[in-house]
Amino acid sequence: MRILVMAVIVCCLAACGPDPAPSPEPTGAPETETADPLVNRVWMRDDPGNLPGRQRIFLDDGVLLSGSCWEPYRLSKWRRDGDERVIWTEDGVEIPAQVLELTPSGLRLRLALVSGTAEESYRLAETPWVCPDVPR
Repeated sequence: MRILVMAVIVCCLAACGPDPAPSPEPTGAPETETADPLVNRVWMRDDPGNLPGRQRIFLDDGVLLSGSCWEPYRLSKWRRDGDERVIWTEDGVEIPAQVLELTPSGLRLRLALVSGTAEESYRLAETPWVCPDVPR
């Protein structure tokens, strides 16, 4: 019986160790986060009269992912040309766009296309989101 009591006491004392060191506090934003509100966000087209689900994602590695609910996605190269201009390539043609407005929740671009200029408005995507049924 004494051996059993001693074994229980030893087990209890072994479980009583010093508190583990506290986790270090985060010291700032993760490295993948950027100060540019344009990049690494899903921008959903928000113009009246357009089919829903068109999106652009400007990734910080220079890749632009464009897609919609009715077309497959496209990967293109993109770059900044100053604070108020971006340029991306589609089918070998550069498409310059003036950034008319950029807020944490909205984006408005003026595209210089071969056929003329076009303005596009986007809002920051909310999750979860699923493409609606689109008539074909």
